[in-house]
Amino acid sequence: MGKKAKKLKTLTGNGSRDIADLLQPRPRPKMAPQIDAYSTSSEEELLDAPDEIPCSGSMHSPQREEDLTAPATKGDIKALLTNIRAFFNADLNIIREDITVVTARLQANEDAITSLAQKQESTNEHLLQLQAAHKSMQVRLDTQDDARRRNNLKIRGIAESVTEQELPHFLRRLWTTLLPQRSAKGIQVDGCYRLAKSNRAPAGVPRDVLIRFPLLRDKLALQDAAKSRTPLKFEEMQLQLLQDLCRSTLEWRRSFQQVTKILRSADISYKWGPSRALLVHKDGSMHQLSTAEDSATFLQGLGLTMSSDNTAHPSHRWDVRRIVPFIPRSADDTG
Repeated sequence: MGKKAKKLKTLTGNGSRDIADLLQPRPRPKMAPQIDAYSTSSEEELLDAPDEIPCSGSMHSPQREEDLTAPATKGDIKALLTNIRAFFNADLNIIREDITVVTARLQANEDAITSLAQKQESTNEHLLQLQAAHKSMQVRLDTQDDARRRNNLKIRGIAESVTEQELPHFLRRLWTTLLPQRSAKGIQVDGCYRLAKSNRAPAGVPRDVLIRFPLLRDKLALQDAAKSRTPLKFEEMQLQLLQDLCRSTLEWRRSFQQVTKILRSADISYKWGPSRALLVHKDGSMHQLSTAEDSATFLQGLGLTMSSDNTAHPSHRWDVRRIVPFIPRSADDTG
């Protein structure tokens, strides 16, 4: 046996196998089937498949697991899906926890908003009660202020040429004209002075003169005498004798100008009562008007209509619906 035959025998390790057996082609190992991207196989089929397909021959060895160029088996795909699922499950658990926390916070915010809404409704009710109490108290204070001014009289139209020193002599002459049957010295005056000019008054209008009477009957007598001489002209001056009232009462009465104008045109008598009330005498009964709604209802009952331009709009700040009994005052009352 030559050297070449000995060498082949040594490589095969089996003396019975000759060179012809070694040169025979060996069968190729079976490859894993390729996965089609459009295949209808489900994930469960891939997970249930065997990890590897057995193959014969020396090509199947542990070194294949480190060969990245080899095709992926179903076991590899199963492991990949398991890793992906574990990765996303961890993130999903974190997201679920965040959603739970956000839901709890949202519920707490909704509960707080509901509580605040209930408190706001309670606060609004208290606010309405406080506003009503404030209006009632303000009316009472203004009524007391008007009562304190009951002995005062304002005269409008006295020219500025009549100085402060000449005012007492001018007033005595006016008293004598209005009440000729009484002596001018019999009408006592505590004091007289000019008031500050209102911002609404025109530039050429003189300032009003305020007079304080110790006896209320003297003031009422002068007012009654001035009404019979309307318009009152004295020494080339056109004068007006007005009641001294606080500003809020004047604003409230000014809001009823259109109502009193309609009453005068219908020859219906009226007078101002205490606590912001317009007392209208009709058919032997006294009607008390305190709001624009009362005025509209009363005039509608009399068949009198008010146009849109003549609608009275009393200030809502002094809109008092409380009915106050009217107590007439005699002329003998003193201040």
